[in-house]
Formats: sequence, C-alpha cells, structure tokens
Amino acid sequence: MKTKCFFCFVVLAFCANANADLINFPICTNTADQGSPTISGNVVVWEDSRSGDWSINGKDLATGQDFLVYSNPVNQFDPHLDPSISGNVVVWSNHLIGGVAEIYAYNLSTGVEFVVSSNNDIQRRPSISGNVVVWDDFRSNNYDIYGYNLEAGTELPIFVGVENQMYVDISGNIVVWQDFRNGTYPDIYGYDLITGNEFSVVVDDTYQSHPSISDNVVVWNEEGYGDVLDIYGKNLLTGEVFPICTNGAAQRWPVIDGDIVAWMDYRNGNWDIYGYDLAIGTEFPICTNGARQDYPSVYGDVIVWQDLRAGNYDIYGAIYEAPVGVPEPSTIVLLFTGLISMGWYFLRHKRYRRE
Repeated sequence: MKTKCFFCFVVLAFCANANADLINFPICTNTADQGSPTISGNVVVWEDSRSGDWSINGKDLATGQDFLVYSNPVNQFDPHLDPSISGNVVVWSNHLIGGVAEIYAYNLSTGVEFVVSSNNDIQRRPSISGNVVVWDDFRSNNYDIYGYNLEAGTELPIFVGVENQMYVDISGNIVVWQDFRNGTYPDIYGYDLITGNEFSVVVDDTYQSHPSISDNVVVWNEEGYGDVLDIYGKNLLTGEVFPICTNGAAQRWPVIDGDIVAWMDYRNGNWDIYGYDLAIGTEFPICTNGARQDYPSVYGDVIVWQDLRAGNYDIYGAIYEAPVGVPEPSTIVLLFTGLISMGWYFLRHKRYRRE
C-alpha cells in the first residue's frame, strides 16, 4: 500500500505542477479600461481610457513607476492605438478626424515625441525592433507593408502589391506579415532588410494569419480540424515547421520572444492565456481565471495581457520560470514508464511473498 501511495503521489504532484497557473500580478487596475499591452525590458505600455479619451500609459516594472506616454483628446477618436515598444522607443497609430491614421513615436529617454509616417491616409498596427518601425499602410488603396529607419531617417516600402498585406511584425532584420496575394486564404511571407530578399514562410491552401517573430522563429495561427485555429511555428534557419498547440478548441493571437510563445486559448470555455517553452517542449497555463483574458505580449520570461476579472479591462502580468532540471519530453516518458514498471514489480513481489 505504501508503494502504491508513493507512486500516486509522484504522478499527481507532477501533473498538479504542470497544470497550475503562473503567479499573476496586477500592473494597472484603474477602474477605466486598459488594453493592448506590450512589453520591452522592464517597461509595459498600453492603451488607457482613464482620462475619458484614449491615451497611452506605461509602467516600469523595476521601479513601479507609472507614467503617461501620449494623450491627445482633441484629434484622437479611435481607441485602437496598437502601441509597440522596443528599448526606449514607443510607437503607435494615431487616429485623427477624417479617417486619417498616422504613425507616431515617443522616446522615453529624451521625452521627445515625433511623427514616423504621415501621408494623409491610414497607417496602422506598427511594430518596432531596434531602429526600424514597420506598419500596415493604405496609401495605395489596399494594405501594404512599409517601414522606417529611425537612425537613417528614411522610409522604405517593404512590400507593395495589389492584394492586402497586414499584421506585420519585425525582429532584427526580418519582417513577417499576413498576405492575401494567393487568393481567399492568407499565407505568411517575410522579408530580409539586409539582403533585400522576400521569401515565403508558409504557403498552402489553409488559413494562416497573425504572425509573430523572434530571432529566427516565426509563429502564427493556422486553420486546423473543424476550422479551429491552432498555433504553428517555423525555424527559418532549418526550415522546420512544427505544431505548438493543436488543442481541439480555438487558439488566437500567438506572440513569441526567445523560447516563450503565448496565446489566447478557448479550451476552458472562455479566453485564457497559455504558453509554450520551445526549449523544453512544454506547454503551461499562464492565466485561466474565469473571466476573459486577451492579447498577450512577451519579453524574456515576462508575459502581460489585458484582463476582465474585475469587470473592466485591466493589465496583468506573470513571470515564467522553467522548472529546474526539467528533463526532455522523451526522458519524461521514460521516467513514467520506469515508475509504472517499478510499481508493478513491487506489487507482484508483495503478491508472491503472500503466496
């Protein structure tokens, strides 16, 4: 009996640890709505409605200091500012009266705000990595991909086509986006800013969308069985395509930084936040609170998201710590096989002794 109890305890302890949420901590719980958080280093920025108009606010997680990045109640009319941050620079889409949306930026170190792109049309969903900003651009009456080098002060068309390209992301010199050039269903394409070469990331007859990139790994939504969206990834160096989450429920909005992927997940009947560690091949729940959680962002081992648990959208975060000495998945299988074999051995041994 003691042997069986010990065996069950080991298995249950392992499973319980694997299924527990990360420790969540509040970043902003103002009674107004906050949304679309993004993180770089110790700094988180987000859309914020506490002033009655949508602004961009931030917090330094190291010091606990809250600060205002941007507020323009006169011209701004759309809450979808879609902020992005890299180092000390925050960029966003500033929606103005008349349907115009421009790309703005703010340097947290110098306190200087400046215009990145202004051409009397719609520029939206900017993403920044280092000195390069990229965005969706409607100047040709369909969405194309444009960029701007902050150091050189030059704008560059990355891809201009007759169909829509959107949901752009950048890491280092690689830009990726969702592309409708091949028909009804979008594919994922990329562009190397150094070589000037465009390339396909994934092209097939299913639906691929919302790419995110970190270093040489791209992740995206892909239509799975029963039209449910799954999460897939690709290593651009090796060409390997691999599944990250193919749970029977829907997964949306994957983001990646380093080895950590996070996404929105509907397996529990509402939108939660789940994650995956590429280094050890392990999935883990980040937040499965009974309320809705949306739109995660990742930097290093910190995940942030917008959270409805208080009845309005707040900003929450969690820190992922890989279990110390976690074995490879194949080793875990061998461990369980060994435990089962050991359990059977002791049970049979005890039976033979009784006989």
